[in-house]
Amino acid sequence: MALFTPPTFRLAAFGTNAGGWSSDDLYPRKLADVNGDGGADIVGFSQAGVYDSLGNGQEFLPPTFELAAFGTIAGGWSSQNTYPRELGDVDGSNGRADIVGFASNGVYVSLSTGGGHFAPPTFELAAFGTNAGGWTSDDLYPRKLADVSGDGVPDIVGFSQAGVYVSLATGFGHFAPPTFELAAFGTNAGGWSSQNTYPRELADFNGDRLADIFGFSQAGVYVSFSNGTGFSQPMLMSSGGDTDLSFASSFSGTVAGMSGQDTPSFTDPSFATGQAPMSGAMADSTPRANTALLDNYLASTFVPSSDGYGGTSVVASQAGDIGQNTLLAQPQHG
Repeated sequence: MALFTPPTFRLAAFGTNAGGWSSDDLYPRKLADVNGDGGADIVGFSQAGVYDSLGNGQEFLPPTFELAAFGTIAGGWSSQNTYPRELGDVDGSNGRADIVGFASNGVYVSLSTGGGHFAPPTFELAAFGTNAGGWTSDDLYPRKLADVSGDGVPDIVGFSQAGVYVSLATGFGHFAPPTFELAAFGTNAGGWSSQNTYPRELADFNGDRLADIFGFSQAGVYVSFSNGTGFSQPMLMSSGGDTDLSFASSFSGTVAGMSGQDTPSFTDPSFATGQAPMSGAMADSTPRANTALLDNYLASTFVPSSDGYGGTSVVASQAGDIGQNTLLAQPQHG
């Protein structure tokens, strides 16, 4: 169990009464290692531009002004919701976080030059902006930085009306044109209408060094795994991380979004290239498998191996049971 010490006062800055930082939408503040020492520093986007306060593991140094850009008056970055700014080591060469800003015409990058300093911003990509693709709001269409390809450099992941777009980092702060990767987690692709109501985040869930998508829906947490070139269909995670196959002691079929036909086995799982790994065990004569087995369970169909007709639709459990187990419905035969 993680434990934290009681909070202690560390710096008289970056507060509403300590510098006039009255709103995180107007004056966002981020944490990232901008000097490459392995510890988090504070980066604040003020009216005039960028301030940072370097951390040494014990305290934060007084803030210093570093860049006349990315501020409400320094470039017209009037709102974090309209023009979000993020930090990540997008040049991939030094372990120092750079600034990535999503402007009206697209993506600007300001590379860290060491010591908490930044180079002037450069225009890198005509996408993910209010006038470059219609990304009018970070609440409606959030954009994130995360390494989804496994090369150690954060990529841009955007959640649009239609679903997920990715722009891979190509090094030195540059990005490839965005590609459409997943018809999910969007306003019109699943009803993810607000980042505030239904947040989406990225982190490596299964330890393969690829950032996966986490979506927090009405029903609970959905996860879509990165395979380095795309994402699996989202799966609703149960409280125990398992899916109950209580009505399908024997089945075969095709998992939605995957090619070919697969016959899962609880003792010797065998999947086509690109499919998620499966593990399972028997409990009270009920086959159980990790949710990765079913991939997009809301859209998957399985053909019972007993007669080869009909299908077994995978459905969410009853409302009172959400978050416990997901059940396979009884087979329907034609």
